Amino acid sequence: MSSIKSWSISDSVLQRPGSGPDRGRGPVFHDVRTTGYFAAPPDEGIPTNLNIYLSNFADAPRQVRVAVNRLVNGVGESIFSRSLTIPGGEGRHLNVEDVAGESLEVRVWAADDVLPSADVSYYFIADGGIVVQVYRSPADFVRV
Repeated sequence: MSSIKSWSISDSVLQRPGSGPDRGRGPVFHDVRTTGYFAAPPDEGIPTNLNIYLSNFADAPRQVRVAVNRLVNGVGESIFSRSLTIPGGEGRHLNVEDVAGESLEVRVWAADDVLPSADVSYYFIADGGIVVQVYRSPADFVRV
């Protein structure tokens, strides 16, 4: 486990708090958590999406950063990145489209009282249902 406990975002570059030109300004992110790489099922002709859910159980707003990588020839490649503020007691949903057949990793930088989860799913028109193919609970996000 990393001994570095918090990070801040400055010009899209991760830096330790108190370092760099924006010292003392900007949101502070705690411990990065990751799903590790997991396989999204292959394309079956139905648009398959990655859904990321973020729940803030604190009474105060929390800053969160989310990054999604895919594995290409053994190398991680960024396909999605977002920074957002989640009001206290609320949640947010992020969607990454067309991920069928990809090896995906979801990384979340957030305080401990923000719990992430994720799924790979598709909408099945015939019965009007959402089919969840892969699910990652908050417990599946491991600190790195």
